[in-house]
Amino acid sequence: MSPPSLLPRIACALALMTPLAGCVDGGMTPTLLAWDTVSLINTDKTMGDHAMSFYRGKDCSTVRAYYGGPYCIEHDRYTPPPPQEMYCYRSLGDVTCFERPDPYVSSRQLVGTPVYTPASGQR
Repeated sequence: MSPPSLLPRIACALALMTPLAGCVDGGMTPTLLAWDTVSLINTDKTMGDHAMSFYRGKDCSTVRAYYGGPYCIEHDRYTPPPPQEMYCYRSLGDVTCFERPDPYVSSRQLVGTPVYTPASGQR
């Protein structure tokens, strides 16, 4: 299961804060500041960092630069681990899965494997 995306949460927060811009004399400044704050809290990047990341094609962060790191770094290329072989057996009212075949019970049929039927001669 993948982690929930932050984009919908940010978009919702920004949409809810936009009407507040008309309530003060500063125009859009409070709203933009609110957007920047929400973005910084959720992603450790300001709106300017997101724009710079898009423009340069790198991962840019003011927070990282503040703590002594480089402002922009190459994007991490996430490679998921190879799929793990699973051996699943029916148990009482459930399916139980293991990392290796069950060495003690050979009479149980693996879930998802074809069952041989002598009448049809097919698997």
